Amino acid sequence: MSAKVLIQISLSVGALVLFVIVISLLRRWISFFGKKHSFHERRTFYAKKVITLLFAILFLVFLSVIWGFNIEGLPVYFASFFGIVGIAFFASWSLLSNITASLILFFNYSFRIYDKIKIVDGDNSIVGVVKDMSMFSLELETEEGLKVNIPNNLVVQKSVIILEDSVY
Repeated sequence: MSAKVLIQISLSVGALVLFVIVISLLRRWISFFGKKHSFHERRTFYAKKVITLLFAILFLVFLSVIWGFNIEGLPVYFASFFGIVGIAFFASWSLLSNITASLILFFNYSFRIYDKIKIVDGDNSIVGVVKDMSMFSLELETEEGLKVNIPNNLVVQKSVIILEDSVY
């Protein structure tokens, strides 16, 4: 084996070890943050999932740099990649905005699962108890017993009034 390949292997192993350490620390920090603010376990689970995915993509990009991704064809790769990504984002912008909004709800909003809230939207306001917070939607149960799923991006855009804190 040449010295260049040995260096690439050592850098790859070092990057993998660093990736595992950083992800482990981030996942612990998110768990700590969730417990500190009494967030439901499912809410922290989704935040960990998204952060791990983002760092895995970053790790793969770093590995491609270590192993000498061919720079000559880079403009063609970027044009193709961004063309496909642009079409995919246009087709699924709502899903991506809901995933982003779920992270915003995790880190910045003060209501929790089992809190009674009111989402203010003029004549279409809704009052209910938060039953679940997933990556895509917030599930409310109204006083009539109806279950209503509201996309996370709409929850972030509207005013939210906490009527009663949960007992948990």
